[in-house]
Amino acid sequence: MGVVLPVVVYRHRVIFKLRIKRWFGKYEDQDTREYDVFVSYCAGSSDDTFVAKTLVPTLEKKLHMDVYVEYRDFELGEAISINVIKAVEKSRRTILVLSPRYLENGWCRFQFLNAQIEMMAKRHKLIPIMLEDISNHKDLDMDLRNMLKMVKYVKWPSDRRKRKEEKFWKHLNLLLPKKKPKIEYRKVSTASDSYLPEAEVI
Repeated sequence: MGVVLPVVVYRHRVIFKLRIKRWFGKYEDQDTREYDVFVSYCAGSSDDTFVAKTLVPTLEKKLHMDVYVEYRDFELGEAISINVIKAVEKSRRTILVLSPRYLENGWCRFQFLNAQIEMMAKRHKLIPIMLEDISNHKDLDMDLRNMLKMVKYVKWPSDRRKRKEEKFWKHLNLLLPKKKPKIEYRKVSTASDSYLPEAEVI
């Protein structure tokens, strides 16, 4: 119990700091980038299901993010390396879906290095998602290990408990780009045919 309590306090402290930073931070969708996030993952593996069925739909439909993802947005006939460079440059964040498959894939390594270069130039931010534990994997090199020490990551709950999943999405949302709320207008049936604004809560 003496060990668990400090860990819990630390996690709450991190979340609190992220919330404060988000509340007082600037809107990030006023730049020239086309996408909010580029999702980097090991395509053609079991990670496809998580990305295509869970991560991307939630990012787009519930968190209102503009997502760049390989299976849909990479240009056919274009070299993978060029596609990766364009994806990173067009996006405000790169989400790294980390798993043993990711570490073992050379193209995933290339995606990470490009995103890391943008991050070092202060033009980009990384969001690691720990899909599976990789802490003791033989292919976890020094660059990735150091990145995980420097950058806040979120851990996907393998047991899929609802409460844990809700915490995961809340934590992830705090790391995503802050976007200006959109205002939509709905028509009111009156003699003047006026419109009332409806703020979209992000």
